[in-house]
Amino acid sequence: MSFTAQIKQLLTGLTLPKEYCCIKADMDDKLSVVATSVNQDTIADMTGAHVFLGYKPLIFGLVVRVDSQAHRRFRQESEILLEFNRQASSIGSLRQDELSKRSIAVMRLKYVREITLNAQVLLLYHGKHGHHSFLSPLQQVVNRQRERFQKRTTGNVDLPGNLLDQVQIAYAIQRKISVITVGDGSLVNLFPTDLHGTVGTVNYVSSLRIGGMATQQVEATRKLVISEVDLAAYREIYALGKNHMRNFDDENRFAVYRLKSQVLQLPLPAAVRSYRELELLGSVSEGIHRIHTYSVINHQVVKDNGDALAHIHRVYAQWRINNGLPTELFFV
Repeated sequence: MSFTAQIKQLLTGLTLPKEYCCIKADMDDKLSVVATSVNQDTIADMTGAHVFLGYKPLIFGLVVRVDSQAHRRFRQESEILLEFNRQASSIGSLRQDELSKRSIAVMRLKYVREITLNAQVLLLYHGKHGHHSFLSPLQQVVNRQRERFQKRTTGNVDLPGNLLDQVQIAYAIQRKISVITVGDGSLVNLFPTDLHGTVGTVNYVSSLRIGGMATQQVEATRKLVISEVDLAAYREIYALGKNHMRNFDDENRFAVYRLKSQVLQLPLPAAVRSYRELELLGSVSEGIHRIHTYSVINHQVVKDNGDALAHIHRVYAQWRINNGLPTELFFV
C-alpha cells in the first residue's frame, strides 16, 4: 500500500472499496433496535418490527398491534429514540445522556402519521438526528467533508448534513434486497428494492421514488410480486437497478424462473427464493418517496437452502471488521 493510501485509510478509517456491501440477510452478531422515550423509558424492542422506508427524509415504519400497550406508549411521544446495540436484554430504563454513552448508534425520530392495516398499525417517523461510533469522531468529520465534494452518478441522492449519519445508521441493520415484478398483461418490468417489509402476516409496505417509472407502474397495475432472492446473484440483482426508470418490456429480456407466480402469473427472477403476491391498498408521499401499502394475496417458498441477499453500509461493515466480528462481504 502506498504512503498516500495509508494516510487516506488513517484519516477515513475505511478499508472497504464500496459504500454498500452485500451480505447474507441472516447475518450473525446483528444489532438490536430498541425504542425509548426521549427522556428515559424503554418502550419496546423493535429489532424485528421496524421497516426502513426512506432516506430523504429518513423514514422508519414501526409495526405494533392496534391498541396494544406499545401502540399507546408510542402515541404518547411526539419524538422517540431508536438505540442500535449488540444486546437488547440489558437496556432497562436509561436517560438520553446515558443511552448516548453506551450505544453504538442512536437515532432521534419525529412522529408523522399512522396507517392501520387490519390488526397492525404502521407508525411512520422522520429522522431528526443520528450519531454513531462506527468510526472515530475525526474520521467521521473527514468523511463528511469528502462526501460534500463527491461526484454523484445519475440517480444518486445528495445526503446533506446529519442525513448522511442517519442513513449510515439505518444501514447498520442488514436491508434485504428483493425484486419487484409488475406487468400490464403483455409486458413486464423487474427491479430491485431494499425499502420494504412485512406488516404482520397479511400486509406489506414498500417505498419507491416519486417520479420514477417503477412507482407509476405499481400504481397503474396495482398488483405485483416481490421476491426474496439468492445472495449468490448479487451482481445480477444490482444490475436491475436501472429498470426503475424503464418502460415495460418483453419477458424474454429478463432472466426469469421457470415457473410464474401462482395467482397473478407474473414472471419471477431466476434467483427467487420465496415470493409474495401483493395488491395495492393505498399510497402516501413523504419527501422524495411514495410509500405503498398492500394486502398479501399469496406467499410461496420456492427454496429454503442458501442465503438471501441483503446489504449494509460500509461504515458499519468496517466497525464489524475492526471489532473482529465474522463478516463475509461481496462487492459489485
